[in-house]
Amino acid sequence: MQAEVAINALIKQFFAAFSSGPGLDERIDALYGLFVPKAVVVRGTEQWSVAEFVEPRRTLLAGTSLGGFSEWEEDCSTTVNGNLALRWSRYSKSWTQAGQLHTGGGQKAFSLVEGDEGWRIVSLTWRDDEITP
Repeated sequence: MQAEVAINALIKQFFAAFSSGPGLDERIDALYGLFVPKAVVVRGTEQWSVAEFVEPRRTLLAGTSLGGFSEWEEDCSTTVNGNLALRWSRYSKSWTQAGQLHTGGGQKAFSLVEGDEGWRIVSLTWRDDEITP
């Protein structure tokens, strides 16, 4: 139970980082502390380090092409086994672009480990659903 509370807080912080607006840099900077140093992020056949994943999103969210971007977890399933955990997340997102509202979502799978600094993300994989304008 205590592990799930800590994991829920970590995942909530992860999703909250992906919102445009005030405090963006602080939220994005905090993402680095949610991952182990050599964590990997994978989508399809593409693979990134944490910095390779985070920094383009910082640029995108700080820019003017997307307005009101927000991403949030809709549903989840977490399995904890000792100091290892798997989290399946169903997420949604919305934003405006060129004056038009867009929505989307998908699935994210987090592999986590508990160490001296608490729970951290070891790997993140995801699949986006079709985006609806």
